[in-house]
Amino acid sequence: MKQIKNSLFYFAVVLLLPNFIFAQNYYPSINDKINGIDMQIRNLISQRKINHENQETINAFVVEGGKWFKAISDIQNKINYAKSRSGDYSTFNKKDLLKEIQNLEQQKKEINSLNGGVTINRRTYNSINELQDALTEQSLLMVELINDDEKLSNDLQELDIIRDKMVADFETDEKVNQKNILWNKLQHLKQKQQFLEEDYNKDSHDIVTPAIWCTKKGKNSSLKCLHRNLYISALTEVYIKKLDETGKKYDQNELAGMIKNAQKQSENVKKEAKYMLRERYHELNALQQEIGAIEKKYWEEENNIDIDPSGCWAIAIGTGSRPQINIVKNAYGEFDGIIMDPGPLAYKKGKRLFTIARINSTTFKGTEYSHSESGITTRISLRVIVQKGRNSADYRTSDDHLTLLPCW
Repeated sequence: MKQIKNSLFYFAVVLLLPNFIFAQNYYPSINDKINGIDMQIRNLISQRKINHENQETINAFVVEGGKWFKAISDIQNKINYAKSRSGDYSTFNKKDLLKEIQNLEQQKKEINSLNGGVTINRRTYNSINELQDALTEQSLLMVELINDDEKLSNDLQELDIIRDKMVADFETDEKVNQKNILWNKLQHLKQKQQFLEEDYNKDSHDIVTPAIWCTKKGKNSSLKCLHRNLYISALTEVYIKKLDETGKKYDQNELAGMIKNAQKQSENVKKEAKYMLRERYHELNALQQEIGAIEKKYWEEENNIDIDPSGCWAIAIGTGSRPQINIVKNAYGEFDGIIMDPGPLAYKKGKRLFTIARINSTTFKGTEYSHSESGITTRISLRVIVQKGRNSADYRTSDDHLTLLPCW
């Protein structure tokens, strides 16, 4: 309401300024901080979504590439059996055995060349060696993604705690629209429920899947799981780098022992994870109950008896005679604010100051018909929130945050 501010500035600024600053800053400051937190949360969730999509891409590579690794392993086992005349080849004569080994070696050669090449995730590989190099590359990338995802998850939890505290402080302010708070809280909890369920479902799948190996840094850290092929490849890469640093010679038995220890550790971690998942299951149930309670409260708020804003209201501004308006319902079901006593304002009696329409039981939204410095009528977005006791109402535009009081 620019005209109100201009009219009263010179003789009421000292009295007006403290209240104006409080009204202008207190409500928006907390609300804006919550909105800022929500933007950060949405950004982190988007980053986690991209992270998970990248993990799924790597998992798809492991599945497709794994078929070739299994094929080369199977054919090599057959060759070993044939050369030792064991297994299915124990009854072969020398001539037939030689012919079978030649046939197996040819199959091995074709598999080594991936039957002329294979495309996985839009990248073409022409040999098992290329595929193995890519597996090492993808395994290190997967470890990086898992670590990044853990950090994103921890950041989300921290923001969630900060947001809960802000909302708790915000809810105690009777001047704010409690229904809007409930709605925002409900949307946040549903968003939180979604990514918690995704984490729960993923971990539940991983701990019962033998091909997935898991590790855990500490008691309060998240579960880190990846396909055993990626795990072994990453572990091998770490072992080779360690050899380069220490100058030690490669020891196949040492590497095999590291891999067996990793598998054993994974089995132990999965056993402990069952208790962790049980706690998270109860946490999800509690969250669902909280969402249900807030939904119930929200719709109860929605079904509350609508407050009628009609009647005489005084604008709590300045000193001396306060401007008074009469709010009346028009033929379109909206409400017009008519100047009854302009007081120190440069408005004429009977002038329509605003028109508002109901949003919910206590909140109205519409347009204020203000004046520019040149005297031209301007339209400003307006929101009026009537307190349930009808003992006051908030009058908010982009320029002002004022209070309306009953004339009585």
